[in-house]
Amino acid sequence: MASAALGTTLRQIHRLLSEGSLAGLSDEQLLTRYVAERDEAAFEAVVARHGPMVVGVCRSILRDEHAAEDAFQATFLVLARKANAISDRDSLGGWLHRVAYRIAVAAGVERQRRRQAEASASVLSDRSEGRGDWHSVLHEEIDRLPEVLRAPIVLCYLQELTYEQAAQQLSWTVPTLRSRLAKARGKLRSRLIRRGLIGAVGLLGGLADARWAIAAIPAHWIRRVVSNAAGAPAVSGTAVTLASAMLRTMAFSRTKGFAIVAVSAAVTMASFGLLAASFQGNGKGLAQEPVNKVLPRVIPPPVSPPVRPTRDMPGATVEVRGQVVDPAGKPVAGASLRIDQYVTGLAKPAEGGEPTAKSGTDGRFTLTVPRDVIDMLSQGLARRASRVVASASGFGLGWAEAGSRSDNVHDVTIRMVEDDVPLEGRVLDLEGRPIAGALVRTSDVFDPPGRDLSPWIETFKNGVNGPYDGLDSMPLQLTRTTGPDGRFRLDGVGRERVVMFTIFGPTIELTRGFAMTKETPPIRAANPRIIAPKTVVYHGCRFDYIAAPGRVVTGVVRDQDTAAPLVGVEIHGMSFDSSNLAYYKEVNAISDEQGRYRLVGLGQADHYRLFATPGQGQPYPTAEFIEKSTAFGSQSAIIDLRLKRGILVRGRVTDKATGKPLVASVVSFALRDNPHVKDFPAFGKAYEPRAYTDAEGRFEIAALPGPGILAARGYSDGYLSGVGAEAIPGMNSGLSVSALPHDVSPSHYHVFASLDFEPGAEPVTCDMQCDPGRSLSGTIVDPEGKPITGVWAHGLKPVQIINHPALETDQFQAIALDSKHPRRLYFFHEGRGLSGSVVVKGTESGPLVVQLQPQGVITGRIVDDDGEPKTRLELRSFNKPELNLLRGDILKGGRVDSEGRFRLVVVPGLAYGASAITEQSPGVRVRLFEAENLGPGEIRDLGDLRFKQPPGQ
Repeated sequence: MASAALGTTLRQIHRLLSEGSLAGLSDEQLLTRYVAERDEAAFEAVVARHGPMVVGVCRSILRDEHAAEDAFQATFLVLARKANAISDRDSLGGWLHRVAYRIAVAAGVERQRRRQAEASASVLSDRSEGRGDWHSVLHEEIDRLPEVLRAPIVLCYLQELTYEQAAQQLSWTVPTLRSRLAKARGKLRSRLIRRGLIGAVGLLGGLADARWAIAAIPAHWIRRVVSNAAGAPAVSGTAVTLASAMLRTMAFSRTKGFAIVAVSAAVTMASFGLLAASFQGNGKGLAQEPVNKVLPRVIPPPVSPPVRPTRDMPGATVEVRGQVVDPAGKPVAGASLRIDQYVTGLAKPAEGGEPTAKSGTDGRFTLTVPRDVIDMLSQGLARRASRVVASASGFGLGWAEAGSRSDNVHDVTIRMVEDDVPLEGRVLDLEGRPIAGALVRTSDVFDPPGRDLSPWIETFKNGVNGPYDGLDSMPLQLTRTTGPDGRFRLDGVGRERVVMFTIFGPTIELTRGFAMTKETPPIRAANPRIIAPKTVVYHGCRFDYIAAPGRVVTGVVRDQDTAAPLVGVEIHGMSFDSSNLAYYKEVNAISDEQGRYRLVGLGQADHYRLFATPGQGQPYPTAEFIEKSTAFGSQSAIIDLRLKRGILVRGRVTDKATGKPLVASVVSFALRDNPHVKDFPAFGKAYEPRAYTDAEGRFEIAALPGPGILAARGYSDGYLSGVGAEAIPGMNSGLSVSALPHDVSPSHYHVFASLDFEPGAEPVTCDMQCDPGRSLSGTIVDPEGKPITGVWAHGLKPVQIINHPALETDQFQAIALDSKHPRRLYFFHEGRGLSGSVVVKGTESGPLVVQLQPQGVITGRIVDDDGEPKTRLELRSFNKPELNLLRGDILKGGRVDSEGRFRLVVVPGLAYGASAITEQSPGVRVRLFEAENLGPGEIRDLGDLRFKQPPGQ
């Protein structure tokens, strides 16, 4: 304990904190008591908590006892003067570190000015001065860190809390703390190296015994600052001068007390030894953690939900800052900023709409965002990072990530795109006549790498990429109306981009199209991603669009048994095509009080595919109808619909560890042998009943009577999959179970519940909990044992997205681990040609160290029976690597080029096998090879591999 290093007075205060009336009081409570009552004991308790850290900072920089005392007194004098202005009083440690550091630096400048005549004789002769300079540089770089990275450094290294204690004080999860601490160490390491300290091993090692930094605080230091806080002038004149200068700086900077870091109390200050060791660059030291980490690395979720901390209260926010610049890097004033979220409903909109902001004359902005959005990101739980989106007159839409999947929010720079290539089009009917009054609506804009479409166009035309491969997308909603000549002009997209749009009118069929803001002929190619249309056309920036004539479909929605009209049923419609599995929602209507609906914008077809989604609280399962039309030409088609009444299921979805409500989707299935399925003829064709939770995690969904399944999935990858699946008949083997509308796999949902109702049953309640499981952290090193950054990792989350960025540091964290189902993690460094893997359960003591080695490469060429190259193929792993952990998963290089060649990057020591799938038959696999096991750095060419076409293809 640090109390061994404290003086007698401080030990008594420490005992009071532990046993007396101040036990358990937070910094916020102590400061509130001091401000409201001028409670001397409360202020004295604050000094006891944070004094060791403050004096350590002052001594590290000043290296003079008298000067350190002045800086120490000045720091707490500033606290006494600013206590009532600190907005987050429970976040005091980081605030005091910043104040102490800056006061000590100012005191050092003044002291150096007085000693300038002596400086030439003492630059290199005193080794302790060298250590002092090192301490000063270290504190300077800690001060430069953003608040969210400085907080864990102060807690874990300067105040010696364990990970669990620090996470609790910060209201973070332990995985979040580890991730941010790792990034903070990485930033400090790189900055120190840039400042020329790469060879300072002697100084770094000398810090391990620098116990002078946490020597006892003299009792008279404490008495003086406490007496001064109580109104008696007791501190030195120098301390008053330093404090006054700091208070003036605060007033001018308008930073509300230096933007408080959420750091809580401790009664000790760690030596800098381990922190310094973590920057030595020797591989081993970089992976070390604070020396007092004695708790287990993996902590199981608490049995009972904890008290929700202040920062998680409804309405809590965080500020996202950044700058908007033009293509040349100059500030853009007056740009509108908003936050874009990948999943609708990830956070509740702010009162009055989504959070927005405007950039100032210097292009800078501050956007206030709901705290829960950033927390989802910083814990690595959201499927994609939220992005800040900027729009400004004369520019195309700009955006930048506000935070990564493993990082907290950070400052962003949004570089806008020139908008000098508008889309200019003309909408014509089949006879070439202009169509006036048609609506042209954009839905998405796609941005190519380097903001140059030419490379993407070439790969797309040559069949190397699909229509969306290699493009970054962002929703973009613009609407234009065609004039009397059928023309429209679409600004605001930005040059060298692709935009998706629909064209709609009362007399034409609603159709979807693509255009490029580039002077180029149209591109026509097969579309493997969407089954229909089979061919997709990308127009240039000037084009004519031929619209087909439309038709109106009307009808009445009724109860199947009583014929009573149903109100509030949403109907979506599209022309029926047996090869089209897409579910388009642009043409829609909601049934009125008489059950009537009217769809405008469908094509003139023989059959229509209609989807019925009853409103919330209605016990009717989702239904799909394929209905014949007897209408001719432009005549309206009349199609009545009947829905069968099911059972209404209500419940809540919550996090098992915290008890908090989750944003989640809930789906209802019927087992295929359910005898009541025959009574629901419109159920089970393609789309299942689905509900979404509200802000409290509540849902309502309709289910069929008889045996069925209720499955929930949170909008987060941070939960175990398949919880409760063992209770589902036929799913206890871990494989998918036969169900309607489609089979159900335990890996696709987080939690399951078994259903079995009698027909006509009253509404039932079914609450569901998503389990975050266990987590495990580690470090990645190269073949020489040195930490390595820029590594691409796969398997860190139970649900994987292949197209994600490389890790920013040498640290990784695997979440939602289940000891019953081990998971293999894969690591690749493309630039250095390294790879590695490890199998984890979450029960390991950790943290792990994964050493990469030269990757293996499998090459070959795929040919048909005539020896001609097979193209437009994609290679997938043969069998399922997750069921056999000795098999490797094909993650890199699965596409075949225009000459039939492929190049697979693999992890040495694992057995690899591959199958090929075609764009025409994505569900059919053709085995190519199996059981290829490579050594480190081995390149194996398999030569020509025969692709045997499946029968009937």
